[in-house]
Amino acid sequence: MDHGGDSQAVFRKTEELMAVGEYTLALAEAEQVVGALPPDNGAARGALAGYQIDVGSRLERDDIVRTGIAGLEALRGVLEDGHVDYCLGNGHLALGGREEGNAVGAQPSLQKAVEHFERALKNRRDDQVRTNLATALQYQGRYIEALDEYDLVVQANPKHEIALAQRGRCLWLIAALLRHHGGLLVGALNDHLRAIECVVGRPVPDSYTDAVRRLLKRGVRPQIPEKVIGTPTQEWIIGAQLGLDPCPICKTASPGAFDVFPLSGPLRMKRPGGSYEAILDTFNALCRTYGTARWCLMRGLGVVELDPGEDIVLAPTMLHAHTSVRAGLTVTAATQFFMVFQQASCLLNLIFELGHNLRQVDFWRVWAPPDPPKGQRRSAPLAPGELHPKLALSRNFALNALYRLACSLDVRQGRHGSLRDLRNKLAHRIVVVGTEDRESSEYVMMRPETIEMGTLGLARLAKAAIWYLAWTVQGEEDAVLERTPGAVILDGPGVLRV
Repeated sequence: MDHGGDSQAVFRKTEELMAVGEYTLALAEAEQVVGALPPDNGAARGALAGYQIDVGSRLERDDIVRTGIAGLEALRGVLEDGHVDYCLGNGHLALGGREEGNAVGAQPSLQKAVEHFERALKNRRDDQVRTNLATALQYQGRYIEALDEYDLVVQANPKHEIALAQRGRCLWLIAALLRHHGGLLVGALNDHLRAIECVVGRPVPDSYTDAVRRLLKRGVRPQIPEKVIGTPTQEWIIGAQLGLDPCPICKTASPGAFDVFPLSGPLRMKRPGGSYEAILDTFNALCRTYGTARWCLMRGLGVVELDPGEDIVLAPTMLHAHTSVRAGLTVTAATQFFMVFQQASCLLNLIFELGHNLRQVDFWRVWAPPDPPKGQRRSAPLAPGELHPKLALSRNFALNALYRLACSLDVRQGRHGSLRDLRNKLAHRIVVVGTEDRESSEYVMMRPETIEMGTLGLARLAKAAIWYLAWTVQGEEDAVLERTPGAVILDGPGVLRV
């Protein structure tokens, strides 16, 4: 952990003790150093809080971690916000890593870690903050979002050993859910071997070598496939992180297989909560909506050129307004990606028999009871104690991941609240694409870059929602099989090549 640059010189002995594993002595040394300094030395107090979090994490002493968290909270306004949020994120990540439970809304410390790392990224954009954010997302079961974050780190720094090892772990966890996709395990092994190569001048962490040993024992062998150049469209989909196939081997060797049908696992015929035909039909509609939105986005961004004559001529209007079909296609794509969340709520309503009126349910209201108590808000994700009883009873990790994704779209406090705000403008206002971002009583004007970046963000979240929903379905199906020995198994479709 970064314990504060300017104050590190006075903590030289502490660092030496930390390096040889004498964590208790190191913390005592740091406390003695700070005790001898003026009490208004914020940098030293911040460094001590960082050591408390670090030592408490290594010794699995939550009380020490919480002391460090309290110390950092007291330094708000004294130290740089990005540094405080980064260290607080590490503290809550340490606590969350030992919290148990897959219930919706479980592991609150992990959610706090995600929130702090997200705030830190706004003030301190570096690879370690993004890596720790990805780790917190991974611990929440939000594997697809974590994988996207790890990819960004490795693209910027191919020798970032922690990101490589953690990405390998993430691929391994996804492989456990996609049992017939061996390329994920090969990718996991490749990443761990690359992480080991990056460790220079110090011992290799046991977790790296243990992962390699276990993968080799399972018959997985390292493989660096020859790069196959796909079409410009295929390469863009993979580069923009908009393919549904998370496998790194496919991305290298089979760029045409950028989509994998998420429900490729077994579905059981004897089950409550809707027939398997209804589930497949609804899921097909959801994937179709995602593919259609992506098609519109590619044309809106100019990845695929419009044919001559496809554009239309509009009358001149206000100064600097964009009236091309390309601008309209990007707006349409944003609307369609939000439809993925809407359809996801309908599928949740079907699977769990929640009793919502389909004319009123959406990705936020679905988590509440159909008739919530008077005064309880319904426009945003609820506190765990206010959840629909049937959802509160579930121990499905993927349902919790989907819930946390919905929380991230909360306008008031979620990381992606601006994206939901974009949706609200598209749904309830006239949106004009122009040269600046401004609002009036008649319309909202947004720059093309604002809409394009927002739509790309929505697309990646929609992709994650599709996977979490698929794993939710499969988790509920597994529970049905446990309760119904001998149930008939239906194998769903496999790889889709678009």
